[in-house]
Amino acid sequence: MVYGATARLLFPVALVALIGAGVWGYQEHNEKNSVLIKAENSYQRAFHDLTYHVDKLHDELGKSLVVNSRRQMTPILTNVWRLSYAAQADVGQLPLTLMAFNKTEEMLSRVADFSYRVAVRDLDKVPLSQSEYKTLKSLHTQAKDIQDELRKVQAIAMDKQLRWMDVETALASNKNKEDNTIIDGFQTIEKKVQEYPDLDWGVGIQSLDKKKQQRIKGIDGKPATKEEAEKNALAFLGLKPGDAKVEVNDNGKGQEYTAYSVRVTPNGHKTAINLDVTKRGGKVVWMMNERGVGEEKLDMKQAEEKGRVFLRNHGFDNMEVSEIDSY
Repeated sequence: MVYGATARLLFPVALVALIGAGVWGYQEHNEKNSVLIKAENSYQRAFHDLTYHVDKLHDELGKSLVVNSRRQMTPILTNVWRLSYAAQADVGQLPLTLMAFNKTEEMLSRVADFSYRVAVRDLDKVPLSQSEYKTLKSLHTQAKDIQDELRKVQAIAMDKQLRWMDVETALASNKNKEDNTIIDGFQTIEKKVQEYPDLDWGVGIQSLDKKKQQRIKGIDGKPATKEEAEKNALAFLGLKPGDAKVEVNDNGKGQEYTAYSVRVTPNGHKTAINLDVTKRGGKVVWMMNERGVGEEKLDMKQAEEKGRVFLRNHGFDNMEVSEIDSY
C-alpha cells in the first residue's frame, strides 16, 4: 500500500520533470540551430560580397587601362583601393583561419597600396609610367583569374547547396578537405597567386610596407575580447549599443597582425561599415564605409575642417594637411 501511494505521488513529479527536460532540450536544440543558421548566413553573405567586390575590382582595373587623365584616373584608382580593402574584409569574415590564404590577402593589400599611391599623385604632372601601366595590366589579368575561380565555387555551392559550416568543420577536423569544393576552390586561388610573377610595385610600396610594419610593431596594450572589440568599434563610429547590428569574427590566417573583423550595420541602413580591431590593445586599424555618395554639400574648406574634427575626436592631434582634392 505504501509503495503504491508513493508511486502515485512520484509519478506526476517524474512526468513533470520529464516534460521539463524535454522542453529544455527542445529549446537548447532550437537555440543551437539559431546560432548555426546565423553563422551560416554570415559566411554566405561574406562569400557573396567577396565575389561581388572582386568582380567590381576587375572592372575598375579594366577601366584604368584605357584612361590616363587625372580627372578620370583618380576616382577609378580610388575605387580599386576601396574594393581591394573591402575584399580583404570579406576574406577576414570567412572561416579560413586554419587554411593558408596569406598570398591572396597580401596581393589584395598590395593592390590597395599601389592604387592609393598612384591615385593621390598629380597625374597631370606625373602620368602613369610604362612600368606602372604594365603592373595594372598584370593585376587586371590576375583579378580575372580570381574572379573566374570564385564564380566557379559560387555556382557549384549554390547548385549543390553547400554549407560554409561544413567548411569550418572540415578545416577544424582536418578531414575530407580534398572532397570539399569550397576549400578546393580557395586552395586553387592561393596556388595561382603564388605562381604569379613578381610585379614592379615601385619604391613607394616598399616604403609603405616599412611604415606599415613600424606601425604594427607600435601596437601595444592588453588582449581585447570580442565584446571589447565591438564596444571600441561602436565608439569609433560614434554609435551606442543597440544603434546597430554588429558581427565580430576572427580575421583570416596570414594577416600581419591579429585582429577582429567587425561588421557594423546601423539601424535603418542597408549597407554595413567594416572595421579591423586589433586583438592587442583593441584599436581600430582601418575602417571602410561603402555608402552611396549623394549631391555635393561641402566646399573644400568645410571638408578639410570635417577631417580635422574627425582626427581630433579619435586622438590624432597636430596633423598637417598634405593634400586636398575633389573628384
